[in-house]
Formats: sequence, C-alpha cells, structure tokens
Amino acid sequence: MGNLRIVLVEPQTAGNIGSVCRAMKNMGIHDLAIVGARDYDENRVLTLALHARDIWHNALRFPDIDAALEDCVFSAGITRRRGKFRKYFSLLPEEFAKRISAIESGTVAAVFGREADGLRDDELARCSVAVHIPSSPDFPSLNLSHAVQIICYELFRCRTPSSVTFQPIKRRDVDKVAATIVDNFDAIGFFKQDEKDEVRIFFHDILTRAALSAKEAKRIEKMFRKMAGIKLHKE
Repeated sequence: MGNLRIVLVEPQTAGNIGSVCRAMKNMGIHDLAIVGARDYDENRVLTLALHARDIWHNALRFPDIDAALEDCVFSAGITRRRGKFRKYFSLLPEEFAKRISAIESGTVAAVFGREADGLRDDELARCSVAVHIPSSPDFPSLNLSHAVQIICYELFRCRTPSSVTFQPIKRRDVDKVAATIVDNFDAIGFFKQDEKDEVRIFFHDILTRAALSAKEAKRIEKMFRKMAGIKLHKE
C-alpha cells in the first residue's frame, strides 16, 4: 500500500482531517497530502486521528493540485458531480482499485475535494480518471472522511489478499455427515416410521446450502455421536 496517496484539496475542518487520518491507517495507507495554505486546529486533528496521529505529522502540504500530483503516475478525482467538462465516464471504487492493482511503482493518488462543493472542473481535469461512490439520490453527498474510508477500503481489499481461506467440503463428505446424523438418530430410537431416507435428504439439502467447512462438518458429526452416546449410556 506504500505507493498510494490520499490528496485532500482545501479541506475545511480539522475534525475531518483527523478522521481521514484514522480511515487511512485502518487500511494501511500512510501518505497524506493537503492542498492549500489554511491553518488547522492541531488539537482537533489529533483528537479525531487518535492512533493515526503520525499520518498528520508526516502529511505533505502543497500550494495547488498540480504540485500534489507532480510525482504521481496515476490519479483519480473522487466526485459525484457530472457535467460537460467533468470526464466522459466515471469509475466505481472497485473498478478504480482493479485499474491500479497492476501498478507496482510510482505514486497513485486518490483526490478528494472540499466538503462544501468538491472538486472544481479544472481540478478534476488534472486527474487521470473520475471515480464516484454510489449513494442515495435523496442524500447523495458523503462526509469527506466517509468517502475516504470507502475508497481506502476498496484499495486495501484489492491489494491485500484475504488471510482467511475457506474451502467447502465435497459432496461425498456432505453425504457422510448426513448419514452420521441419521444413524445416530436411529441409534436413540428417533424414527417411529420408515422415514430415514426422508430425514437424510432433508439434512443433506440443508448441509449442502450451508457450504460447510471441514472443521464444521467434523463438529456436527461429533455432536450427534455424543448425543447418541449419552442416550445409550443412560439406558
């Protein structure tokens, strides 16, 4: 995530900057650039940044968007507004993340505009592409830090493979679990009629839809064996 930069163009509130720092660090992004000469209440920034204060302390300041993007190989202007001079098309956040996933060197920037009115036409024109975050037409404007969090999340998910792997058991193993359930029901005298096949199919369908992991399947088998064992022991 080291070549990703979040650029804030003339952010208006110190609280939003602090929240942006926290959103960035949650997703492993540490390069923050702020465009504009405005001074901010540092205590307010640090209060909202919490354990991401280092991002604020290391943030780069630039006089204009051209300077902030000068060393970037690719940039995306995050905007919900469309218009004649605002790019021919706009990517979804996940499309942006996939587009840049193969860029291994050079800085890639996600550029966010002012809280009140976003990026101007000329500022968006400086970016390689436009990106929009789908939202309700009744209230489409997102808080700055929320928009940054969504974009950073998509970048993180695309760049960082999940550490949790899951492989459902094969059909033959589902058959085995269903048979174990029915056999142990039979062992405790559950069936009063010729209904074993019906119950086996019933559980087989449920287990198939559940897409069990091997660990879950073993635990279910163990529980039904234990149930039958307790019943037989008491008798």
